[in-house]
Amino acid sequence: MAAQGGIMEACLEDIASCPQVQLLITPQGGVQVLATQDKVVLLGGYTSPGCTFPSSCSQPAALAQAAREAGKVAYAAGMVGYLQVAFLCTAGSQQQRQQQGHQLARSSQPVQTSKVLLWGCDLLPCPSPALAVYRLYQIAHPGSFDEQSGVYHAFARQRSHIHQQGAVTLQQHKQGQQGQQLQPLQQQQQQQTQQG
Repeated sequence: MAAQGGIMEACLEDIASCPQVQLLITPQGGVQVLATQDKVVLLGGYTSPGCTFPSSCSQPAALAQAAREAGKVAYAAGMVGYLQVAFLCTAGSQQQRQQQGHQLARSSQPVQTSKVLLWGCDLLPCPSPALAVYRLYQIAHPGSFDEQSGVYHAFARQRSHIHQQGAVTLQQHKQGQQGQQLQPLQQQQQQQTQQG
């Protein structure tokens, strides 16, 4: 380290998930939350083959708000367009968990243990591969993402309408093929009749 230099990275303990948020920063300064995802991590968190959607973070509204604040700071710094904000999600520090345990032992009142801590760890100022996968998912299953609940709502009626249109188009195509096959047979029968 003294001769060549290097990078030291602090690693958090008890990481519950690795959420990431896809944002769109408009030229007017608006910050839109497009989707939340959980990064799938392997080899101690240093390798990721992909992500799951939506994020399993127990506080989806807090996750979206934290990402939105990061987007506002990015806009103030001159950034516009797509932005991916990555977090680490933990259940709280060891000291906080000990305090909650002492409170629970001294009192019969329930102590809220569902609070999570979000640690911002990375920014990707461009359309990410995870965003591309989400856009493909939207094409296959049109719908909208609710950032407050962290739930993706598919448009059932629109999907049914598309399937009906596809079925009608396929039926018309089959009928057209059958008509094309019948025309040569009818012509042959007419020729045979004329020859007879």
